[in-house]
Amino acid sequence: MLQFTTVKDVKINIGQWCKLLRKEHNLSRKQLAEQLALSALTISKLENGHNPTLETLLKILQHFEQLDSFNVWIQTKTTEINTNSSLY
Repeated sequence: MLQFTTVKDVKINIGQWCKLLRKEHNLSRKQLAEQLALSALTISKLENGHNPTLETLLKILQHFEQLDSFNVWIQTKTTEINTNSSLY
């Protein structure tokens, strides 16, 4: 049986990843929100997969020093797409 990934699945996974990063650094939602100049509600919504914004995600990744690896992943995927499209 085929399984399809949905947008909801990805938002939940992003939220879980951000929550794990926060907990690894022993921060409460409130503490992280204060450090990023965001509300605790924004952090909560992101961690629960409720319409995280790209801006919020990138701020969290930068805060936990994950932004560079995320950017490298994006660049790798872009290169793969460009390479594949140039074959046709």
